[in-house]
Amino acid sequence: MHNNFTRVALITVCFFNLNLAVPSGSLDTTFNSAGTPPGTVQYSGAIGIGMTLQTDGKVVLAGYSGSNGALVRYTSTGILDSLFGTGGLVTTSTTDTLQFSAVTIQPDGNLVAAGVTLSGDLFVARYIATNGALDSSFGSGGTVTTPIGSSLANFVDVTLQSDGKIVIAGTSDSPGKFTVVRYTAAGVLDTSFGTGGITKTAIGSNAIANALTIQTDGKIVVGGYASTSGNHFTVARYTAGGILDTTFGGTGIVTTIIGNNSYINGIALQGSPAKIIAVGFSDLLGSTDFTIARYNPNGTVDTSFGTSGITSTYIANSSQAFGVAIQQDGKIVVSGRSSQPPITFTLARYTINGTLDSAFGTGGIVLTPYGSSSSSFKVAIATDKKIVASGFFGSAFGAARYFSNPTIIDVCTL
Repeated sequence: MHNNFTRVALITVCFFNLNLAVPSGSLDTTFNSAGTPPGTVQYSGAIGIGMTLQTDGKVVLAGYSGSNGALVRYTSTGILDSLFGTGGLVTTSTTDTLQFSAVTIQPDGNLVAAGVTLSGDLFVARYIATNGALDSSFGSGGTVTTPIGSSLANFVDVTLQSDGKIVIAGTSDSPGKFTVVRYTAAGVLDTSFGTGGITKTAIGSNAIANALTIQTDGKIVVGGYASTSGNHFTVARYTAGGILDTTFGGTGIVTTIIGNNSYINGIALQGSPAKIIAVGFSDLLGSTDFTIARYNPNGTVDTSFGTSGITSTYIANSSQAFGVAIQQDGKIVVSGRSSQPPITFTLARYTINGTLDSAFGTGGIVLTPYGSSSSSFKVAIATDKKIVASGFFGSAFGAARYFSNPTIIDVCTL
């Protein structure tokens, strides 16, 4: 009886051509309308933290499946892309266990994935966009393996220069050092960069790099944390040649003390001239909270942002930010997790100057719970301005898509 009533009600709505207004931050239920909840996808055959968006709206996730590196691709409607690999999954094996942690897309649509082997070697692969096959014109048969000299190495972010060169950031050695590696577009170590294509930077007693971006002038910005009587937000900027840029903070390195401990997990550029947005978490408020710092191009903290350059947001007793994306209007979208409980996939949006955007979700926060645990590690803005975040839903790899602005939807197409 209830189902019949619902069906009649929907037919009535469609007859009168009525639409539904959904607020900013709502899940886009046209992305896998059959999802749980609608607007999300989960893939139980792989897990990981990397993501990139194609210009056609397809979503590519990077991680691992068993002992192999893995990419998973969804169509713009949230369905596994049957044209990509086997049923939407591409795996790559080596003689060692391999995990991808990052993926980016070239102007020609081909995909570049980066990760690390169990023995600590940097592994890079390029895939043909149409079907996910390895691109044999890259490296050796489509892949490149580079020993960095430490089994403790971990590489977490990849991006492209305007000339097509591939830049990868992470950590190597013990104690840890910020490590940046550059390849030519053909997959050969670029010996014009750093020392033989590699730059390592020791900071404090231990330094871990978690994020990477490239400025329009070719300078490379790396974010993470360094240990100096606690762990602290740390940003390093390098010239296009891989040398620390002394116009940034005087030494090329800026460390910001926020509470007793703070960690950068994501980095992005905002405006022109570009200011550096660093996101992560800190104990500034006494708990573990989303934290953002904004830096001027010369490395000074931008005191016009938040409170003296810092914004820290209490969401739950423990919350960590990992991903960041900048909208065209300059607003800052941050993704992560918060312990409600349960541990919950969490987005927050801030105005240009670092205050929570009350027009987004509930007071600037959007929660997407799933089972006993869900977390977001990457977030990006699609060409249609929708927000796509990826991460874990339980033990499955997945993504969710949200409306960035209030939207009128046709309920008859759902």
